[in-house]
Amino acid sequence: MKTNITILKALLLLLLVGGSMMTMAQGPYPNTGNQAVCVNTTQPYGVVNTAGSTYEWRVDGLLVSPNWTINSNGTNLTTITWNTAAVYTVSVTETTSGGCIGTPQTIQVTVNPLNTITLSSAAGTDNQTVCINTAITNITYNTTGATGASFAGLPAGVTGAWAANVVTISGTPSASGPFNYTITLTGGCGNVTINGTITVTPDNTILLSSAAGTDNQSVCVNTAITNITYTTTGATGASFSGLPAGVTGAWAANVVTISGTPSASGPFNYTVTLTGGCGNITINGTITVTPANTITLSSAAGTNNQTVCINIPITNITYATTGATGASFAGLPAGVTGSWLANVVTISGTPSASGPFNYTVTLTGGCGNVTANGTITVSPSPSTSVIYHN
Repeated sequence: MKTNITILKALLLLLLVGGSMMTMAQGPYPNTGNQAVCVNTTQPYGVVNTAGSTYEWRVDGLLVSPNWTINSNGTNLTTITWNTAAVYTVSVTETTSGGCIGTPQTIQVTVNPLNTITLSSAAGTDNQTVCINTAITNITYNTTGATGASFAGLPAGVTGAWAANVVTISGTPSASGPFNYTITLTGGCGNVTINGTITVTPDNTILLSSAAGTDNQSVCVNTAITNITYTTTGATGASFSGLPAGVTGAWAANVVTISGTPSASGPFNYTVTLTGGCGNITINGTITVTPANTITLSSAAGTNNQTVCINIPITNITYATTGATGASFAGLPAGVTGSWLANVVTISGTPSASGPFNYTVTLTGGCGNVTANGTITVSPSPSTSVIYHN
């Protein structure tokens, strides 16, 4: 009868311990007294002590060492450290002062391993570099033990999720910079974290660094342009289109330079496109190449080289011009003048001096040193002698 009372007392305390001393974070254990703990956890186990009795604690039949008997507070305690994950049976056997041995009382203890997290996407995906507003390569991790995960340090636009023992990080980052993220497993055993980095590169940039207006300049054909320069970020090079013949573009050390001497005239709308880095970044400008002035005889053939008598008006000499804004004249005979108006040169007048006059018309304004030459020969008046008879 005494043995049965002792057994009942032991069962009662095992149930009490299962709801108090043998409690994990999840709460009390069922009335069976069975327990789940994390590996590397140290747990106390106890029964109500009967005066004069001794108690023997065993785990899977092996004696717990040291096998303490503690009578304080009327409780017999032993402390067990669970070093290896497995399912164990903990038993306690009472021996009374009279030498009677009770039936062993048991509980089952499940020792769970620490959570684990392991990269399961391709090597290097946990430390990747992407362009802003471009989707990352999904990062995945396999987990064990956990019931969820929390995330810190991800860029805006990128999120993390845990489902069915898999962590997935995905999305399209909308902010640039290096983002050092941390995943912390929740539930299960242990404070288990893992880290990685997502580096988000901003879009390339290009800005005019030469004087304002150099990107939209006008020059004369066969005259060097004012160099056009742009500073860039992010790019590793640049391509060029639309430049006039004789003008080239180059990229070096984050600077674009457009230079040269155009050999063809016209408006040239050019485009610089950055290569490498992030984004489809272009910039445009215009180089207007003005052709050299022209001057062409428009009066009758030969009028530019005519012979007239002194004090007789010359036949007007005219030239059509392009590009010029005026003209200067040299070598004309006295009484003959030249003028430019509305792209027409006119030489006219009545010479008052005789002789050959080699004249030059030089266009002013526009492009080039353009001249035209001709000759006006002025014959003197005839001299007559007195007619007489012998």
